[in-house]
Amino acid sequence: MIFYLITFFLFAIEIPFLGKVETREITIGAITFFILVVFISIIIIKLKKRKLRRIQLAAKPYSTILESDEECVSKSYERLYRGDIEGAIYFLDKAIKFRPEKEDRYIIRGNLKSKTGDYEGALLDFSRTISLNPQNASAYYQRGLANLSLGLVTEAQFDFDRAQELGYTIPERHEK
Repeated sequence: MIFYLITFFLFAIEIPFLGKVETREITIGAITFFILVVFISIIIIKLKKRKLRRIQLAAKPYSTILESDEECVSKSYERLYRGDIEGAIYFLDKAIKFRPEKEDRYIIRGNLKSKTGDYEGALLDFSRTISLNPQNASAYYQRGLANLSLGLVTEAQFDFDRAQELGYTIPERHEK
């Protein structure tokens, strides 16, 4: 701010030395110059703040990314609570991009895809869960339901049997 005042007064003092100029012209010229300097300075400050913000975002620690994963999962539950299954799937997609090794994200998304009728997508998610944790009995059961919905009875029976071997209690309607 002091810079602006000094510039204003220096400009106001310098103009009389240029020749005979009326006082009103000096004031208008000085004010115009002052406003121009302030305007340009504001633009420069905003550009510097944007650049600093980009640098800060690029330097985020890994722990922030992990928090973002949890935030995405929370947002997916919020969307699900509101009945927005597609929105819940969207946020689970984002959470999976952050942490693709988390098996629970895939099984939740697979269940949601089953609810929307996307049994192929659900099948892929349950299979991914099983590849991450071959001992996940619930994933075998859910994949069996997806296979059954697609008319793949033999594959469904295999998954139901494997789920039982791992200790999953299957409702009677899906037993042999």
